[in-house]
Amino acid sequence: MTDQINAREVVLDMLLEIIEGDKFSHTVMNHTLKRYQYLDKQERAFISRLCTGTVKQYLTLDYVINRYASLPVRKMKPLIRNLLRLSVYQILYMDQVPESAVCNEAVKLAKKRGFIKLSGFVNGILRNIARNASSVSYPDKTIQPREYLSVSYSIPEWLVQRLLNQYDFNTTEAMLAASNKDKEVTIRCNRKKATPSELIKCLEEDGAKVRVSEYL
Repeated sequence: MTDQINAREVVLDMLLEIIEGDKFSHTVMNHTLKRYQYLDKQERAFISRLCTGTVKQYLTLDYVINRYASLPVRKMKPLIRNLLRLSVYQILYMDQVPESAVCNEAVKLAKKRGFIKLSGFVNGILRNIARNASSVSYPDKTIQPREYLSVSYSIPEWLVQRLLNQYDFNTTEAMLAASNKDKEVTIRCNRKKATPSELIKCLEEDGAKVRVSEYL
């Protein structure tokens, strides 16, 4: 990250607008990326993924935080709960980010934004979650099917219940799992510039995983 811009702080401000301010995520995202268009591609990608992922998974993140925090998420200061959300997202879903860096950066941000007294609270929760990330337990699907689906797929319980009223559990879970999958990038080959095999080779040399579409 650059010395002038802290990408995590940028995402924190975006979450405060989206989750706390009830603004449309795509509007906030477009405005932010336009504002920081001078950042390199990797930094912009980090901001985009961290913000989008945290918003998408925030119900799951809140459940995990509540299991390790002495204070419920809903009673935390808005800045603190969103700082925890984006940090826990990195711990659970971004393997390439060191957990120690996540914890240290969160503590620095808490202090920078005027919450020095809560920096220890933030540090304790994040390090506890980091130690237990591989063993986080979710509601039992056989006893609490609605709660299990809501937490596992970050879907509001009222929506889960509507689906369960219309479909059986397995069908509902399959639908939610499909909606949570990352969308693939689809490209078409300009045959005036390269053959499909040449394009595939070029992409693979750049580290991309490529498969031929079953439709085109």
